[in-house]
Amino acid sequence: MTSEMKRILAFLASSAMGCMDEPPIYGPLRLLEAVEKISRYALEYESDVPPGLEKIVEQIAADKTLCMTDPEKFEQLVNWVGIEMVSVI
Repeated sequence: MTSEMKRILAFLASSAMGCMDEPPIYGPLRLLEAVEKISRYALEYESDVPPGLEKIVEQIAADKTLCMTDPEKFEQLVNWVGIEMVSVI
């Protein structure tokens, strides 16, 4: 197992712990961060990466902090990522 995969697993486990006491909007944020990390892993280590995945990663990275400043736009991001991911994979 690569060290990056170990970091992703640790992130997911610690996120689950954190979600117990964090505001509800952090759950979707943590999940988007997981999508971003796993997608970055795929982009770096996998050979058969679907076109469009990099665009999703870039959009998550650019807009994930909207959960702190503009919850409506953050919700739009979450919905966009879900729809795009289905069409990409």
